[in-house]
Amino acid sequence: MGAPLLARKLILLGVVISVLGIVLNLGGVPILIHIRNPGPELIYAMVSIAITLIGLLTGLIGSLIWAQAVPLRYLLPWALPVGVPAFAVVKLLDVSIQGSLAIFVPVFYAVELSSALIVLIALTRFTVSRRKHLH
Repeated sequence: MGAPLLARKLILLGVVISVLGIVLNLGGVPILIHIRNPGPELIYAMVSIAITLIGLLTGLIGSLIWAQAVPLRYLLPWALPVGVPAFAVVKLLDVSIQGSLAIFVPVFYAVELSSALIVLIALTRFTVSRRKHLH
């Protein structure tokens, strides 16, 4: 299995796992209510958050593998249109971590981190190829 195929599968798996965690989380009550009154609901909320974070990490790893495997010309056209809107949404919506939509905060930050790392990989690969070309 080639690296781009593995990367796409990891990204898809990460998205599916994250969506599962988000759906589970949205079906419950905000986590701050559970922390004040611990019980089985707190465990449910923590598991849904853990599932979401595992999915985000899987997708992040897949995107970094993808960024190393694909031609350089594909990186910036993907990273910027995804990362900039995610950054704007975080700044404009001002999602409260106490509300039921708080589960989306790590999603936005994971998208921003992924985009920033892909831009960093693109710049590093460009610099390395440029230096090889000059020498």
